[in-house]
Amino acid sequence: MRPGPAFLGLFMAVALAAPAPAQAPSERQFKTANWTGGVIYSGQTFGGCFVHRDYPDGTKIQLQLTPQLQMWVGGAKSNWSFNPNQEFELTFEVDGAYKKTFTGKANANSRIWLWFNVGNDADFRRAVAGNGTMTWVDPKGLKFPFDLANGANAIRKLLACTALYGID
Repeated sequence: MRPGPAFLGLFMAVALAAPAPAQAPSERQFKTANWTGGVIYSGQTFGGCFVHRDYPDGTKIQLQLTPQLQMWVGGAKSNWSFNPNQEFELTFEVDGAYKKTFTGKANANSRIWLWFNVGNDADFRRAVAGNGTMTWVDPKGLKFPFDLANGANAIRKLLACTALYGID
């Protein structure tokens, strides 16, 4: 399924440009259950840490945490193609314990990914750590679920990695 008009919502400004999906050299990677993570560098500058997981249907999710403790959430699927000049409004729902609407954007170099800046949202981190299901809901009610099994371990590793390599 290719998101298109069903993903279009009311547009809001995104404060920062959408990141690209992160990859780390093998010596800077870690694994925790069904999540893989690593350190993000831009040249010699520490850019943050990430955790991600892949699903059997080709869907992917990635959480990135900057040195300023700002979190980005990205989702992708190989058959998605987003216009990087548009913004997309989705509601994140996590097991009824968390519900908040965010505006996301695609990165021009990786149009299969849609990225949302969730900021330093402790309630979101707690919801992910609940190991449940996060569902993205578009304004028309179309739903995209992400299983967060072992999310507690992923959040702990993400925070520890960021603290180890440097918090601004």
